[in-house]
Amino acid sequence: GVTLAMESGALTGDFSGNPSTGTARQLVIANPKLFRELLKTLHPFRGRLPR
Repeated sequence: GVTLAMESGALTGDFSGNPSTGTARQLVIANPKLFRELLKTLHPFRGRLPR
C-alpha cells in the first residue's frame, strides 16, 4: 500500500513527520497539500496513539 501511495505522489511518514520505514508502527499517508495539516491535527494526540 505504501509503495502505491508514494508512486501516486503521496507523502508518507510517522506521526512526527519523519520518513516512513518498513518497520514503523505509525504511518501517515496523505497528498502533499494535506500531509502537514494532518500532522498538525494529530500532534495533540501523539501521546495517546499507539507507538
